[in-house]
Amino acid sequence: MKRYAGAFGVLAAWWLLPWLVVLVLRSQAATVNADGQCSGIGFGCSLTPYDGYTFAMVFFLAPLTLVAVLSAALWLALRRRPLRPVRDGSVAALIGIACAAAGGLVVAAFGFAS
Repeated sequence: MKRYAGAFGVLAAWWLLPWLVVLVLRSQAATVNADGQCSGIGFGCSLTPYDGYTFAMVFFLAPLTLVAVLSAALWLALRRRPLRPVRDGSVAALIGIACAAAGGLVVAAFGFAS
């Protein structure tokens, strides 16, 4: 496992960034709707910006991060050549991002189709 430590460290750094961005945006988001509309889901109400970020984190960012990290870890595990931590960790992160983006597009396509 020591062989993969550097590459997994770079991979973790790549995937902490989206979470940090969303957490910062969430901390700055309003907890009430600007137009005075009721908050919540259903009955003509809409989510507050704060709740929208929470919703996105739970239902989109978490599963897509899991898909990305698993696909990147699989790519790193299948490597036969010696690892170069920064390059291979970054390539694995980009492979993971591509897999997560593809999964997100499929989810969005089914969501918009119904």
